Amino acid sequence: MTELLRTDCFTPPKLCYNLPDFRDGLTPVQRKIIWNLKRMKLSNKGNYQRSSIVVHECGGEWDEMHDHWVDGKSEEIYDNIANMTQSQNAHALIDGHGNFGHCHLDGNAAAPRFTAVKLSRFCEEGMLKYCKSSKNMPESLFARVPGCLIMGTHTVSNGFVSRVPSHNLCEIINAMLAMLDNPDIILEEILRYIEGPDFINGGVIINENELAQIYKYGQGRLRIRGKTKIETDKNGIKTIVITEIPETMRGKVKSFIDDVTYLSKYGIIEGIEDVKDLSLFQTRIEIILNETANPEEIMKLLFEKTNLEDEIDCQFILMEDGLPCRMSLLNILSKHLDYYRSILKNKYGNMYNDELLRRELLKIFYKYGTPRKTEIINV
Repeated sequence: MTELLRTDCFTPPKLCYNLPDFRDGLTPVQRKIIWNLKRMKLSNKGNYQRSSIVVHECGGEWDEMHDHWVDGKSEEIYDNIANMTQSQNAHALIDGHGNFGHCHLDGNAAAPRFTAVKLSRFCEEGMLKYCKSSKNMPESLFARVPGCLIMGTHTVSNGFVSRVPSHNLCEIINAMLAMLDNPDIILEEILRYIEGPDFINGGVIINENELAQIYKYGQGRLRIRGKTKIETDKNGIKTIVITEIPETMRGKVKSFIDDVTYLSKYGIIEGIEDVKDLSLFQTRIEIILNETANPEEIMKLLFEKTNLEDEIDCQFILMEDGLPCRMSLLNILSKHLDYYRSILKNKYGNMYNDELLRRELLKIFYKYGTPRKTEIINV
């Protein structure tokens, strides 16, 4: 199901939307960055290039007298570079060297003069394998997997919000293989292969029964909470340990700790002695309780009063033929298969058959597949 979204009657007919394309899942800014990295020959086998030079090539002008760019769009370019690195995505398009922040920790990326980038292996094989060298950037990269589902999207443009959660690569490819076997497959059968969204931070999605409606209509709300456990030391002191955080809590761990401290200080949540953030490359937040505290009751209050449980508003709005459209999960997968099939037909001509497409998908599956991180239940 594809729903063409209505635009304002005063909108110019050739308005440029900063929304991801359904073919590669990239916004125009992200596509421009990837294409410039390819044009600069920054392959994964080569050396890194300083981020400030890459930003300059993508449209920024460096002011040598101050620590900023003259062009206001340069900050947007560098933010997109940081968001496409391996520290923020399970399947990164950019291989970053230096401090680009981390999905488990607070803090922004270091200044561009302190970081370096090049293309990742996944980007070269998954997005650029069939792209020919040219000065002109194509309308979309020849993506072998639907990037909007694998990497997720979160962009705002011209009154539209596109928010597609990231999914597990193995599950998406399994669903595409099932569609090759049965072109008339329905959504209920597709959901046997795709359990639901899969975030790099993990977490627990607690409204499994609403996922089918979200995927059918391309909109809805996900309820996700952090994963917690209770530990008891040798002295009998109990501690609530948070090992996974919701996607909406990424980069906001310090704010969460401040909220818990405030709730404890003013007696809204009683029984908390201290809060510690011991996260490094994996999340570990410890909430130390006193002897009389009830851990289950405190966890319930944390889910109610803090962003340890939160909602994600999903809007499957993507660009198709130059216009924003709301798409269902089945529609995204089927259109991407048709697009991928057309790429291979142009390359192999009469030698093409669907078995060739199947083998290419399986190569990506075995090379880049990772286990699922996000648990899905009903509460």
